[in-house]
Order: sequence, then C-alpha cells, then structure tokens
Amino acid sequence: MSVEYIIAVSVDLGAMLPGVARMTKSINDAMLDFGFHEEMTIRSQLFDMRLTVEREITKAEQAEFERHVLSTLRESHPDWAPRIESFTLAPVTTNP
Repeated sequence: MSVEYIIAVSVDLGAMLPGVARMTKSINDAMLDFGFHEEMTIRSQLFDMRLTVEREITKAEQAEFERHVLSTLRESHPDWAPRIESFTLAPVTTNP
C-alpha cells in the first residue's frame, strides 16, 4: 500500500511579481509615514507537491526532502524566499 504526502510550498509574491513589489513598497511607505515601522510582505502558496512512497517516511527523511526541495527552488529563484508551509499525510481514499 502506498502513502501520499501533500507538501505546500509558498514564496514571496513581491519577489516573484514586480507589480506586487511596487504595491507593497507603496503600502510600506505609507505605513512608515503614519509611524508604523513594520514591513509588510505578501506570500503566496505557489503549489502543492504530492509525494507518493511505499511507507510512511521518518522525520529525518522528511527533513531531508524539505531541504532538497528548498535548495532546488533557492538555486533556481533565490529572491523568491521559498518556504515549506506544511508537509502532511494526504487523506486516505477508498474505492467503492
């Protein structure tokens, strides 16, 4: 029996889309004018990955998989600041 995991990956949307970066800069500048020193960023869940394996993976294997995914994304798109938002077992479905 195979096991499926769903891995949700998000990125800094402003780093990915110049229009979003301009919008957040404008909002941050306006907030600074009002005395707010926080900096807003917008993240977006870019995609869900589905990992199918023959058995449940260990925490160490999960950590290694996450490191590999993030390393690959950072290598391709360093400004996107990718992040694993969740790494969960997919619901089990049964055929009627």
